[in-house]
Amino acid sequence: MSDDLKILKGSPIQLIDNIFVHPLTLGEISELGEDLYVLCLNGLLMSKNHIPINELSYEERVSHSKLTEYQFFIQLLEVDLHMREIVTNAIRVFLRTDSFFDEATRNFYLINNNNHLPLKEEDFLRLRDVLSKQNFRSDSAENYKPANKKANALLERLNKVKSEIQKKTGNDSLTLADTISIVASNSKNISILNVWELTVNQLYLEYLRLVLWDNYHNDYFHLPHMSEKDRKEMKHWVVGNNKIKL
Repeated sequence: MSDDLKILKGSPIQLIDNIFVHPLTLGEISELGEDLYVLCLNGLLMSKNHIPINELSYEERVSHSKLTEYQFFIQLLEVDLHMREIVTNAIRVFLRTDSFFDEATRNFYLINNNNHLPLKEEDFLRLRDVLSKQNFRSDSAENYKPANKKANALLERLNKVKSEIQKKTGNDSLTLADTISIVASNSKNISILNVWELTVNQLYLEYLRLVLWDNYHNDYFHLPHMSEKDRKEMKHWVVGNNKIKL
């Protein structure tokens, strides 16, 4: 069952029984602190592919390659107490319930009305998938089949912009605050007063539409009527806050 509409709406997604994965609003992230939000999110989305295997022995590489993402998650909890703390905090933030790791059974449990529910592998993978989509960490258009050449061109442009948004390093990349400022300043019916009600997914989708429209507007209206000199001097309005000069 697809959760795309619920994620777009900003609704919590059911995981186990009455435990739901909650999308944080920008206001909630502001109160929580962006650094803690990113730490919690990365803690649950940590992948075995993030481990630098060149530092491992051959036997360790072979063993590591055979691990599923769930097995890697359990292994991390076994050997790293700090990781346990990060994960239990993340569960409290995104699932709004308590949790614990049981060393004897090697199971991670969610606490629901005093019941201990094991987080099984299928539940773990679903949790990661939902979190990725809610927090704009995945490409939901991967399997989309464009109907024609124009649709394909638009999809390619959309994916290019998405890849730029998802870059997490570099001085020129947009911060969350930059994106909030851009959307609040340029979107209809969204201002700096109510932008905080948006989820991360809603924010970046709105930003994507702004960029796509701006590109379309420039490509098909402005550029054919501009001299080469004017084209080179033309500046894009979607820039980071530190690049704005009045």
